[in-house]
Amino acid sequence: MEYSHGLIDPISPFTAGFTHAPSHAYPRAPKPGPRPYPAPGVATGGGVTGWSQRGGTASRAGLLHTGLSLIAAYDDLMRSAQHERQQLALTLKERDNELTAKDYKIQQARKMVEDERRGRLAAEQDRDAFAQQVVEANEWFAPPSNWKS
Repeated sequence: MEYSHGLIDPISPFTAGFTHAPSHAYPRAPKPGPRPYPAPGVATGGGVTGWSQRGGTASRAGLLHTGLSLIAAYDDLMRSAQHERQQLALTLKERDNELTAKDYKIQQARKMVEDERRGRLAAEQDRDAFAQQVVEANEWFAPPSNWKS
């Protein structure tokens, strides 16, 4: 039983039958203030929250009201952790496959750039060789400078 001033009745169902019940009332414990982190079960951007949504609530107090035992809560927590681990492993495998594919594309692009560079160098060498042949042909077919026409 509770008095109007917020103190608990010293003779309550919890103390009934005890011969040394306290003769004075104890004040209630203060309510906890706001948490610096979200309460368990509150979604923070996706993923598994870690607390069961059974019973329509996900708070620790909700677990007491739904009759969920500590072992069942632990079981739910472990099941959630296992599910999240599997999700993370799947995401890691997908990212690894994407990375492998991108590495392959980069290797292909580097090979193409190197092939183009070699082709450009070969074309420049051919151009220089043909230019030299033109100069030599002009010298061969040009009349001597001491020739009078």
